[in-house]
Amino acid sequence: MRAAGHGRIVLITSIAAQEPIEGLLTSSTLRAGLHGFVNALAREIGALGITANAVMPGYTRTNRLIELADRWAEQRGTTREGVLESLAAGTPIGRIAEPAELAAAVAFLCSEQAAAINGVALPVDGGELRSDPARRLGGVERAVDLPGVAPRHAHEGAGVGDGERLQ
Repeated sequence: MRAAGHGRIVLITSIAAQEPIEGLLTSSTLRAGLHGFVNALAREIGALGITANAVMPGYTRTNRLIELADRWAEQRGTTREGVLESLAAGTPIGRIAEPAELAAAVAFLCSEQAAAINGVALPVDGGELRSDPARRLGGVERAVDLPGVAPRHAHEGAGVGDGERLQ
């Protein structure tokens, strides 16, 4: 990649890196560390024409999700289908992502159109990740105050970027 002056590095992590999932302590911890690595690597290699990013899948229809659903079903005294339906219902898009959707995000990050995207962790989760600050701006779900933005209430029609500037 250095010799070519071009390259793309994309790590597949998980939304568990930002929002730990019950029973996946080691996985959540290691994946969070990978995000730090991607950010540091991106700063070191960006000027060489190489980008480094992470993709954070949420619940995606894979063999691993089926294994987890079976384990969670046994722990909760329910069925795999019940667990999968519950996971799907908990996402804003109302379904579990498909592997092709994750692949499309990776393909985009590897494309020339994504040459200026470097050092990011991109959620591909149907909106499941609640710790994404962009999803909390201005509404009642906002868990942190942002510098220079006054808190707004949902009934005021607040949205991303609608906060008032503080003097």
